Amino acid sequence: MQDTLTVGKSTKYPPGAFEFLRRGLDYTVSRLHGPPPTPPTPPTPFIGPGPSPGGGGGGGSGEGGVEALDRHVSGRDLCFGLRDFALEEYGLLARTVLKSWRLYSSADFGRVVYTLVDQGIWFKTEEDSFDDFIDVFSFAEAFPQVLELADDSREAEATQGAG
Repeated sequence: MQDTLTVGKSTKYPPGAFEFLRRGLDYTVSRLHGPPPTPPTPPTPFIGPGPSPGGGGGGGSGEGGVEALDRHVSGRDLCFGLRDFALEEYGLLARTVLKSWRLYSSADFGRVVYTLVDQGIWFKTEEDSFDDFIDVFSFAEAFPQVLELADDSREAEATQGAG
């Protein structure tokens, strides 16, 4: 099995895009499900636990399988998590950094994810689909190039100071 950086070398997306998705997945999973349980479990694969131990489908108590499912992240949730992670990490440069990795839309997030799924590095559930990544949000709106500061703060300070 290959690692994310090796897979990245064989696609149109540079390795940095794959590293960003890996870190963004960790950020999103922690944000949605809290920190990993102690002792640490193996890294959570993308969107689903992969094959369960023992192979079958169905709802036994399935040690390990239930915990992995509880940490599932949908494509749509991952897109919003990646957006927030990019803004937190890179601020006003987020869009520029993503463009440097050829990530121009939420569909590009999905292409990177499904490259990792196809290589067996990340997994998905039967309910997950590439379509979950299409038009989730506009990069132009999510990552504005210009910082717009509202002048409301001065007005609010003047109002509070007058009372």
